[in-house]
Amino acid sequence: DRFIKNPYLNHAITTAYDKLIPKDVYPSYFLFLDVDPHEVDVNIHPTKTEVKFESDRNIYAILLAAVKESLGKFNAVPSLDFNAPTDFDIDVVRSSSIITPPSIKVDTSYNPFDTSSHKVKKNQEIEYESFYKLDEVIEETKDDFSETDDSQKEAFGGEFTAEFETDIATSFLAYQFNQSYILTTLKSGLVIIDQFRAHFRILFEQLKKQLKSEQAFSQKLLFPQPFRVTPATFSALSDVRDQLSQLGFIIDWENENELLISGIPSSLKINDPITLLENLADQLMDGMDVKTPDTKELIAFSLANQLAIRKGKKLEREEIDNIIDTLFSCNNPYFSPHGKPIMFKLSLEEIQNRFDK
Repeated sequence: DRFIKNPYLNHAITTAYDKLIPKDVYPSYFLFLDVDPHEVDVNIHPTKTEVKFESDRNIYAILLAAVKESLGKFNAVPSLDFNAPTDFDIDVVRSSSIITPPSIKVDTSYNPFDTSSHKVKKNQEIEYESFYKLDEVIEETKDDFSETDDSQKEAFGGEFTAEFETDIATSFLAYQFNQSYILTTLKSGLVIIDQFRAHFRILFEQLKKQLKSEQAFSQKLLFPQPFRVTPATFSALSDVRDQLSQLGFIIDWENENELLISGIPSSLKINDPITLLENLADQLMDGMDVKTPDTKELIAFSLANQLAIRKGKKLEREEIDNIIDTLFSCNNPYFSPHGKPIMFKLSLEEIQNRFDK
């Protein structure tokens, strides 16, 4: 165990106590955090008392929610009920009264191991079956991009409308290959997924959905970041300020020469919001060489392209499983927003033919 100090996590605790204690009073606390050592950078302070967590935003959100829940659960937060009666009656118990203890009724016929009376949820492997049907999403695939090149058709055996695969392997396995591709198994072969294109598709649809929603979720920055801008950059970003707000960006637009970023979308892992917005502004001014129907889709395309997991990044098992699960819940899991194939199938017959040669 290591003793550390972390101003960012301290901010989560003090924020949870906001409005409950005076401004010049601070809560005393100790936290015990059990974190994978590989996700902790201890080389940011000479005395090693300050560290940097790779998932600091997630830890911040968990701490803030946990402290607020505890304060509410144990009535540390005062509550007023103006509808409650001001008077109350207390029944007088006479010495001759007979007090009957409450009774507990038990259903002796109930058997928790009897599955005949209720449905048992199918195992997770069966639920993947619907994800591998291309026919059900082919129309949405065509609508997403107007043109489909020959390489896309070849990726699915030459028949663009053919059924992809419906039988899932008995044991669901997935591996990362060359820190660029994800291999997963089917009963009749293998599926190879491009991790960048898959994550690009996931973020693209996630951002499009968020831009259609009226509720934004933001993560406030501990220290607001000033962003020096040119008049052209300010104009480009100012034109889409409503869309940026919908995504969860909190930006002060008062100064045309310098924007102040005080909040970012809580659902996205953004390490450098200034570079992200700078690139977005450049692409907005260039119009981007991509066929997108509206500005919202253009913004989603630009941000998803910048934030998607690049090739060369090692993925943990949870990340691999999450990409596969989320990808096949997308409207179009087979092609990236660029229109390039995300995956292709290597059938058992093709594998056997290779060995028979």
